[in-house]
Amino acid sequence: MSLGILETYVSIMRKYVPSAKVKTIIQFDKNFWETQKPIKDQSFLEALDISPRRLEAYEVGFIEKLDLIHSCSVELPVRSFQDFQSALRTSSAKTKTYMDVPLHVNLILHRPLVKVDLAWDLGYYGEKIKIAVLDTGVDEEHPDLELTYSENVSEEADNRDLSGHGTHVAVIAAGRGRSGGYGLGIAPNAELISIKVLPGYTSNLIKGMEIAINKGAEVLNLSLGGPGEPWGPDGRAVHNAYLMGVLSVTSAGNGGPKFGTLTSPACNPSSIAVAAINRKFQITDYSSRGPPAGGHVKPDIAAPGGDHETPIISGRSKDMIDREFAFYLDYYFKNCGTSMAAPFVTGAAALVIQALRESGFDSSGKEWSETVKAILLSTAIKINASIWEAGSGVLNVLEAVKKAEKTEKPQKYEHPATPPPITPPTSCDPKEQIPNELVRSLIKIMEKYKLPPIYTPSTQITTNLTTKTTKTPVLTLMSEEVKNLIMAIKRGAGKKAIILLSRIYPTHQILNDLYILGKTVEKEKNILEEINKAQKIITSTRKISYEKT
Repeated sequence: MSLGILETYVSIMRKYVPSAKVKTIIQFDKNFWETQKPIKDQSFLEALDISPRRLEAYEVGFIEKLDLIHSCSVELPVRSFQDFQSALRTSSAKTKTYMDVPLHVNLILHRPLVKVDLAWDLGYYGEKIKIAVLDTGVDEEHPDLELTYSENVSEEADNRDLSGHGTHVAVIAAGRGRSGGYGLGIAPNAELISIKVLPGYTSNLIKGMEIAINKGAEVLNLSLGGPGEPWGPDGRAVHNAYLMGVLSVTSAGNGGPKFGTLTSPACNPSSIAVAAINRKFQITDYSSRGPPAGGHVKPDIAAPGGDHETPIISGRSKDMIDREFAFYLDYYFKNCGTSMAAPFVTGAAALVIQALRESGFDSSGKEWSETVKAILLSTAIKINASIWEAGSGVLNVLEAVKKAEKTEKPQKYEHPATPPPITPPTSCDPKEQIPNELVRSLIKIMEKYKLPPIYTPSTQITTNLTTKTTKTPVLTLMSEEVKNLIMAIKRGAGKKAIILLSRIYPTHQILNDLYILGKTVEKEKNILEEINKAQKIITSTRKISYEKT
């Protein structure tokens, strides 16, 4: 998210919610970072030639360092933001500042569509390859999952998968299949790492990526996204991992059918951005389309994401909030979204890496990443969709591993030069605006339901939502940024604030939050009526007939 949008948020808050704080990511030039790398915590900021007295006056709270992108995250009141920015501009270090935005998830067997069963016949199951799922956590007791490592860096103190999204994604990528066919993933013998980063911000994601890479992950599954730009903090993290030989498979987003709706970090050139198809090999209506900001070709490839007729059936977390799903044998539920498409490609990447290693292919760093990506994209099945909808085509695991077996030299894939269908947007996020009627409904919900404070690393606020006894996850609706924008709109901030709210809080995430909130207040009829009204507004305007989490 660029400084311009960050400044927009700050200007709105200064006028309408002056008590608000803003989380930012400060990116430094590499030379300064390497010089100051040994310095820790708050003292790191003092190396910027900003005196401790001025830092104290600005009320800058240091959160953490983000080594992967030479950055740190801080929090400060909006009233001192401009003064802090002026101080940064006079510093000896070259810096860029980004808003640390809340991220959101992008949510009949579909395996034969990508021909993975035939790849298994050749002996490839992802053996000894480490996959990391950075998501809402994973149910460690699910019979189809076997974790090598698990850690929580999200905004929830509870490590359980209360959403169910992460478990669903993990089983698609690397389910062992012990309790039935629905639990058999693309790379069933891969070593699985779970890093819980959601609910959370861009900085949570980057910290999670650092941990996964340090634990030896070779493929990162990022079934998530938010507003941003190709070379913002999360995009830079994806690229830096790529240079290290670590692939980031990302969901394209659920902002379709309009063009120019990819989210970040899928819009970074080094990602493998995955679109969604149904069983008829058609790009789904919800799947985000290119071009992204920058005009390069995205998405890169397509995989099964399901639709309302044939959703993806995969693992269910035992801790997830009950919703309007169909359940199978207690361990599975059905869902749709590009979040479900991405782990198909993540698992396939593990199989390709295994085939390359066993064939004796020797490479590392950027060359390695380029080769794995090139194999996946060059073997894809062409379908009746444009390159801006499906990238190179639909994932073909069989042909990918067969090509990997024969690969002797580094490979690189370039999408054919194709004029984009629209002028590339200036940022990466869904191009939708929350209807005024829905905003009014959200204001009423906030008036009727006093939202509790959420945990923020800088202030260590405690909340009863993150204890082991609760099954209520932290909702995006409860994030400070969303609450502040809704409050500003209530106080007359107008269209500019509504547009910014739409970018931070897309309607499919609102729908997800409303389902959970409705379950937690089901005995309070006055709130339930407003929640039901808000749900109807979304489903009528977007024609959502499936659960997109």
